[in-house]
Amino acid sequence: MEGKVLHSWQKDFENIWPGPSAPNLDELYKTFWRRARLFDNGDLLAIFRDYGLVKLDKNSNLLWAYKSRCHHDLFVAEDQSIYVLSRERRNNPRLQLESWSAKNPYLEDLIVILNSEGVEQKRINVVDCFLNSEFAPILEHMKVMENILHANAIEMLDGTLVDKFPMFEKGHILISLREIHTIAIIDLEQEKVTWALNGMWKYQHEPSLLKNGNVLVFDNRGNNGKSKIIEVNPLNQKIAWTYKGAPAQEFFSKTAGTTQRLPNGNTLITESNNGRAFEVTREGKIVWEFFNPYRAGEDNELIATLYDVVRYDQNQFDWLSLDAKSQ
Repeated sequence: MEGKVLHSWQKDFENIWPGPSAPNLDELYKTFWRRARLFDNGDLLAIFRDYGLVKLDKNSNLLWAYKSRCHHDLFVAEDQSIYVLSRERRNNPRLQLESWSAKNPYLEDLIVILNSEGVEQKRINVVDCFLNSEFAPILEHMKVMENILHANAIEMLDGTLVDKFPMFEKGHILISLREIHTIAIIDLEQEKVTWALNGMWKYQHEPSLLKNGNVLVFDNRGNNGKSKIIEVNPLNQKIAWTYKGAPAQEFFSKTAGTTQRLPNGNTLITESNNGRAFEVTREGKIVWEFFNPYRAGEDNELIATLYDVVRYDQNQFDWLSLDAKSQ
């Protein structure tokens, strides 16, 4: 909680995929992980944005690597299968996008399903899921741009709330689509959107389903140019809770940003662009704060982006206690 490093993982891109990489991809994305997910035994899944997904063990040994244009987020299901966002260039014949050159296909988001060994089992096109549903008109408001949806979060629903919230069926996927300011639920078997909500946020990130059935969302730019956290009832669209910060404590992340409801009822917020994470109470009091110590630039004026902060119970990692004692 004081920011002390207890354990770290590292694996250079060149040691995973040696040789020339695909053309026209940003070389910067080879130097950091866009998202990582930790297993109880110390294994780690990590996304090299637009390059692929890797699994490392506790000692950073490579277990497997999956090469695809993975990006932003992933989810590990109960059966250990992995659901990861990816994308591909495509001119979708079912989409009528004016003033878009067929010589320069746009990016369409995919949900790719891997088994526990990193072998691809299936891929689902998110645009097609909209076109297969009653929510297809949402796509009429898309901007004509390279990354037409920009999916940035994915979560599998466990079905525990389906009696009160029928849209939250087990195995369906909650997804966030930044460029159309929409969160949606996708039935992967039927490959269609079954529910969607927008109009309450702009360029949002990290929607998550809470135990009370509400949805928690990081609203990047819906607070008059500032950011805020929204907890919304998905049935009546009423705001159950919001956090904007006091006038002297407003926060803002133009891109990225995450939020997590903690077991104690507080909310953990990652203000990515400013390299800051903080915990607030229901009343809006800041009770914990962390600033990324890494800086760059001639005068240390550049702050390293803090893409994600997740609170864990240290007791769930037996190997971590052993590591700490050996130091």
